[in-house]
Amino acid sequence: MSKKTPKKAEEQWYLPQDSRTHLEKLFKEMPEPVTLEVFTQSGMNDPYNEAMVAFMRDIDRLGEKISLNFNDLHGEKASTYGVSRSPSLLVQPDKYRIRYTGTPLGEEARVFIETMMLVSHGKSGLSQSSRDVLAGLKEQRELKVFISPT
Repeated sequence: MSKKTPKKAEEQWYLPQDSRTHLEKLFKEMPEPVTLEVFTQSGMNDPYNEAMVAFMRDIDRLGEKISLNFNDLHGEKASTYGVSRSPSLLVQPDKYRIRYTGTPLGEEARVFIETMMLVSHGKSGLSQSSRDVLAGLKEQRELKVFISPT
């Protein structure tokens, strides 16, 4: 089951004020809406689930063009998108296959915000030469990026 988060300013914030101010200004530059789907399961990685929910609620409240849905890991959407880990985050899943496993905090948060902005602008961020190489590929490829604090 999917739940839309109301944008209530009176709720407690997870992000510090300086981060909220920066992100709110950045999100005003979003030309197109971005949908985020969060998947969690109670009893599995609960501290990370809690951090994900708190972080995503702040992101949702800061951007008018951000649509956030919370989903159970055993729900229909999880099955549709092949999500099996908690927490997981999908960015614009009806158009892209962008997935974060775990909570995108620290360096991952910067990459996540940049990803949202690129999706909103409809751009990949790839150079023309990279796009040319990818266009020449005959078979489908899957790219995985791993970020580690060490």
